[in-house]
Amino acid sequence: MANPSSPPSLSTMPATVLDIIIKDASIPEIQILRKVCHHLRHHIDHTHLDYKIQKVVVKDRGVGTVIVRLYLQDGRKIEMKYSKNGHDCQLRYEYKSKILEDQDHATLAANDLGLILKNQKIEELYLEFFPFHFRLSLDCMEIVSGRFLTTLNSHLSSFKVKNLEIHGIKDQVLFMKILPLLDPRTLDSIDIHFTKRSEASITLKIDEMIELDQWKQARRLTVDGLNLACSLRNFVHFEYLDVELRDVTAEEIVLLRETTLQRTPEHRNHICLEYRHLSKPEKKKFLESFGKPYPTSDRSNLTWYYKKNPEGGLDFSWNEAKKNSVFIRFVLFPGRRLFDCFF
Repeated sequence: MANPSSPPSLSTMPATVLDIIIKDASIPEIQILRKVCHHLRHHIDHTHLDYKIQKVVVKDRGVGTVIVRLYLQDGRKIEMKYSKNGHDCQLRYEYKSKILEDQDHATLAANDLGLILKNQKIEELYLEFFPFHFRLSLDCMEIVSGRFLTTLNSHLSSFKVKNLEIHGIKDQVLFMKILPLLDPRTLDSIDIHFTKRSEASITLKIDEMIELDQWKQARRLTVDGLNLACSLRNFVHFEYLDVELRDVTAEEIVLLRETTLQRTPEHRNHICLEYRHLSKPEKKKFLESFGKPYPTSDRSNLTWYYKKNPEGGLDFSWNEAKKNSVFIRFVLFPGRRLFDCFF
């Protein structure tokens, strides 16, 4: 008597059947299927899947959990939580839970996200890391965020994203694990935020970051809570700029003014700089290089208007909001806006 045939198994199903199963599975379910066997993992990893993701949010709060949220174009939100559970990882999604033995939660989260984002094009990538558990002597592989970014780096290259927003990182080493992943042809804006413990900002060296095409081709840059150690000449290409610089010279401000004046008003240029170490000799040199300001009785809040053409001009303001600190702002405006004093 012949032995009955073996029951059907995912590991032996033909590719056409697996494609039907994958098509109807959710993103978390596909990641679970990858972990069943080598046959399924190989098939999924070599199948082009368009998840239609609009925004990706990754959060690591330093409590043994990495949260990955995917916002889809149809309005749905998918959340996956990877938590440390002894030597294992607990994955929670869609009111379900699964224990993955002998898996590091940060590495597993990055593995899954890297494979999900492969060949995807998204509007926004938001990364938030808990900053206060970073060691003073930084070793990327000894912190959760470092393991996550190192693993993600091994999966992605030329990842297409328009807007990048990063919270909680203050070391160039980690930034250099993120920016090179992104396709410089699609990256439009970079937002960096760090919550300060005191009024003084932490200085961030960016000598490696400014050499990247991602930096050179981006149009918008915002950095909050970090003091950038870099010449202003490395920022003149940005159309929107809001940063605090450690060192600024009058010559660099004049260069920025001339560069901004050469642009068209349609670019909506907006430049805002904070400089915290202003001395009296420096202030005198700064003000002499700008020409005569618009008449005002407030010597700590000055404004210049530079006429570009009959269709617009440049609004340049100098605001000493704090002692030895100045905010410098450029706004290129369109239209027939008239002032009494242009230079």
